[in-house]
Amino acid sequence: MNCGEDIYPENITRMDVLRWRRHIITEKGLSKQILNNKVAHMHAIFNHTIKYKLISERENPFKLVVVKPDIKRKKH
Repeated sequence: MNCGEDIYPENITRMDVLRWRRHIITEKGLSKQILNNKVAHMHAIFNHTIKYKLISERENPFKLVVVKPDIKRKKH
C-alpha cells in the first residue's frame, strides 16, 4: 500500500495497519495516545462494516493494534 493510493476497506490487511501505525509514530511524530484514539475509531468503523456485511466477513485488521502510551511522570 502506497500513500495516495486508492484502497478499499476489504483490501486492508493487518500488515497494512501495522505499517500505518509505524508511519504515524515515527514519520508523523504523533503521540501514542493519538494513535490509540485513531485505532479505536477505525476498529469501531470496521466492526460496523463487518456486522452489517458492508465488507466480507473476516477478522478486524485493527484488532489488538494499540500501543502502550508513554508513562506520564508526576510533577512534584
